[in-house]
Amino acid sequence: SPVDMQIAGEKAHQEWQRALGVKELHGAELRLEGMAKIAIGLRDFLASHSCAFVISKVEKAYHAGTTLAWVLFDSDFNMAVSPRHDHTPLFKRMLSLAILDFLREKDLKAFWVAYQQRDLHSFTTILETLQFRILDVDGDARMKELLLDALAWAARYPGEILRKAADRFDSPNILALGLLLNGINEQLPELSRIVKFVHDEQRQFGSSIMTQYEKGKNVTHMGEHPFFPFRLVRVKNFSCPIEFASSHTSIGLQIIDIVLWLVKRSEERPEIPLPDNCVRLLDYVSRKTRRADFTHRLLSEKTQRDYNAAMSQPLSPEVEARARLRRDQMEMDRLKRMGPPKKE
Repeated sequence: SPVDMQIAGEKAHQEWQRALGVKELHGAELRLEGMAKIAIGLRDFLASHSCAFVISKVEKAYHAGTTLAWVLFDSDFNMAVSPRHDHTPLFKRMLSLAILDFLREKDLKAFWVAYQQRDLHSFTTILETLQFRILDVDGDARMKELLLDALAWAARYPGEILRKAADRFDSPNILALGLLLNGINEQLPELSRIVKFVHDEQRQFGSSIMTQYEKGKNVTHMGEHPFFPFRLVRVKNFSCPIEFASSHTSIGLQIIDIVLWLVKRSEERPEIPLPDNCVRLLDYVSRKTRRADFTHRLLSEKTQRDYNAAMSQPLSPEVEARARLRRDQMEMDRLKRMGPPKKE
């Protein structure tokens, strides 16, 4: 928002409190019946101050699966993985999606426990289970080869792959913060600055959130090209430290709580109609929201789009011949790497 919610929202907040007979606004407590009483007023307030949103949804199971893929296909430590496959976004995403197809819910839970404790025995069991599943199905022969080679090497040298136990920076909460910061940096109008950033109080992740905020607040990534490595860019959009506040004392946090509850409710139970006033509020929020989600569906859709675009590019016979030679050389290099880990 271009204004301080605590100042600009004081009068409206008092009116909403009186209308509802509550001291604090929480979506889960107001539910649709209560929310409908203030929805139009809230919508008009948000519109009058040009409020915009960045909303992130992190699928916890998908987060666990991509973490497994991330450590498994890290070519710095897994000698069966080509650096080209690791560092080329489209290839890395294709490998990740392929391994996610073979993971079950119990595997994801077991992996996360093993990751938290750096339990190499349990980690190896998961890797061996995945090998059996992949061997047991028909599919793209090349993809099976790459997956099985990576899994076999990791199962033989699990300590090289699972080099540390998970810490608080691996939490979905920290990932969500990074997505939000990046979304704000991408949406922020040119020459604008963030002069106040308030986060709800955190007992468990407070220090980690503060550290991640300082690391990520003025960093964004360039538009990802499917065949070029991921690149970060420094920006100067945030000029403030993070502040932690209780929702009891923060009007802005209470408004966010209502908006998030309504968005979540509409997405999780779309078959149940919303009150008209809530629909109008949700319509404003939807038009003014940038999504920064971390979901399996988005990864699959983006990968398919990039793959289709790549396959539609015409290649001359000369370019195709050079590409085949380079591919063969890359595979020779990969096979040469697949010995024991290098001693440091």
